[in-house]
Amino acid sequence: VTGVQTCALPIFLPIITYGHVSPGPCWSITGGYRYRGAKEVPMKGRYFFADYCSGRIWSATESNGAWSITTPLDTNDYSFATFGEDECGELYIASRVNPGYLFRIVAKDSDGDGVPDWYEQLFPGTAAEDHDGDGFTQLQEFLAGTDPENAGSEIGRAHV
Repeated sequence: VTGVQTCALPIFLPIITYGHVSPGPCWSITGGYRYRGAKEVPMKGRYFFADYCSGRIWSATESNGAWSITTPLDTNDYSFATFGEDECGELYIASRVNPGYLFRIVAKDSDGDGVPDWYEQLFPGTAAEDHDGDGFTQLQEFLAGTDPENAGSEIGRAHV
């Protein structure tokens, strides 16, 4: 065929990947958004995504071009089909079954200590502990968005 124009489009490889083991969930990934809101400061900049089949929600963070995935967030195993964002940058996730819900993503704090459950899963311990010996408690590190296991990530240098 003559006169057909072909275009060479760039290929963009995934920035986040993770493995799965069979048998297991069907692994249907629902892409999401980076959190840009103001209500959940420590979630700022995290990218949220979900697995439709397992009902799990993850977040990922980027540091110096490298991405890391957090422990899955605690959910009730809904089949999440889509994410949304409001005008203030707050994130929502919708389920299309059971019978169909819209949730705002928030930092659940089961024990009421000011540190969300997902953060306590990543950095076990109490809100009053100082994991890295830098003089700041886990709660202070969480609120500042610094790493509670790295004494070099001082609160004064935090950029949340």
